[in-house]
Amino acid sequence: AGATPPAGRFEKFANRFGVTVRPWKPALGGYVLLCPPTVGLQTFYKILEHDWIRQTVDRLPAALRGRAKVRRKGDPGEASDVVRGASLVVVHSSKVAFDALATGVPAIASEGIVAQWNGRTPEEAGEDLTKCDRMALFHYASWCQFTYKEIESGLAWRAALALQVGSPAFPVEALVR
Repeated sequence: AGATPPAGRFEKFANRFGVTVRPWKPALGGYVLLCPPTVGLQTFYKILEHDWIRQTVDRLPAALRGRAKVRRKGDPGEASDVVRGASLVVVHSSKVAFDALATGVPAIASEGIVAQWNGRTPEEAGEDLTKCDRMALFHYASWCQFTYKEIESGLAWRAALALQVGSPAFPVEALVR
């Protein structure tokens, strides 16, 4: 992994966007929410939605397979409402995983930063997925999103270089100019 970024940035985002990290929800037998890749991601990763869904369900522990519920980007209703009723969220690569983790619902991803963070797979869905340090993920991810002003100033580029694998330390002084 790369260097550890300085704290404080996630808290600013959380305050700005009204994100509250809630305690982990007890797994009480809710459904397993599957969020397949969008058409753009299907094209990029050369996968088909129905194949991803089938393969993901097949990889879940047998006890969870019948509890799978699919939600696609753009489906009616608020994603946050659907996430709240889930006991687990499995995404291809989606912000819904972050929403789930902040709500206290464990999440697994096929691709992207959540997949790299916890390395969990659908086969592990029956295990306790609340042992991962989600705050570390939130802090790291906050240094992967930038405002136009930060991009223009060069902050985004400096942070990307600092977070690369092999960086000895996150150079706070290089970011605060």
